[in-house]
Amino acid sequence: MIACVSPADINREESLNTLRYADRARRIKNKPIVNRDPVAAQLAALRQQIAGLRAENAVFKQALGGDASAAAMFAAAGTTAQGCASEALQEAYDDLAIRCNALEVDNAKQKMELVNLYLKCIC
Repeated sequence: MIACVSPADINREESLNTLRYADRARRIKNKPIVNRDPVAAQLAALRQQIAGLRAENAVFKQALGGDASAAAMFAAAGTTAQGCASEALQEAYDDLAIRCNALEVDNAKQKMELVNLYLKCIC
């Protein structure tokens, strides 16, 4: 800060006030903080979780859909690949359905939590 003072006696009071103001301004210490919106942070976390779940879903689809080696293994063992594969697929489907239901419940809870956070921010 630059303080402009005058050496004349007539401006003595104004010069003293200017120097006092400059001293007070020099002593001010700022502490910068990052303003983070809790709703935006929650949205980012939910988007990241959705991306992870989509990746997991793609892995399961690939494991269930394009596995030709399982059919060859069943044929070599002398069993019907279709019967064993359908049982394995049914088990995998049941497991995925349970997981899907659990994730839908979790998603609904998180949506409600997000709405509550949003309402808190508005009020």
